[in-house]
Amino acid sequence: ERTGELSAKIGVLSEEVSDHVSAEDQAKARLKTLRSEELLLKAELRRCSRDERPGYRAALRNTAEEVKNCQRDIRDARRNAAKLARDMRRASSSLKKQEQGVKAAVMSDETLRAQHEGSQKRILEQRQRSIEASAKSEETEAAMQSLKDQLRMVEERDAASQMDKLEAEAALKEATQQLNQARRTARSIGRTWSLWPWR
Repeated sequence: ERTGELSAKIGVLSEEVSDHVSAEDQAKARLKTLRSEELLLKAELRRCSRDERPGYRAALRNTAEEVKNCQRDIRDARRNAAKLARDMRRASSSLKKQEQGVKAAVMSDETLRAQHEGSQKRILEQRQRSIEASAKSEETEAAMQSLKDQLRMVEERDAASQMDKLEAEAALKEATQQLNQARRTARSIGRTWSLWPWR
């Protein structure tokens, strides 16, 4: 049975229990009255004349029969109320279990939703970190490429400077050699000039 049906059933059972309890109370009140009437009839029977005794005895029999009926009504009302109370307790227990099940399902759903939201949050955070790491990697790679370009330019300048140095050294060496050769030639010409007779 569904929760709504159980709640309605419990309401009906509660009203029926109340009706049987009321019936029992009414039967008890009626029994009390009959007991009082029975005592009065017995008292009258002891005081009445012989001719009146059959009437009082008949009245006592009727009262005794009504007493039995009241006692039966009390037992039936009590038994029915007890049975309905048991049914109501079972229905209440079933309703409580269903409510606990619904509550557990709601809590489980909320837990799953929270876990899902947490997973989504972690995924977004991981994605953000991945994007940041990728951007940082690209930035680092660009910086490294820039450094490599700068280093290559420096090396090229160094190579050019080294080439200029070597060329300058070669030119200096050649100029030195030419100077030495010129000096040797000048000295040789000087010696030859000093040997001429017409000098």
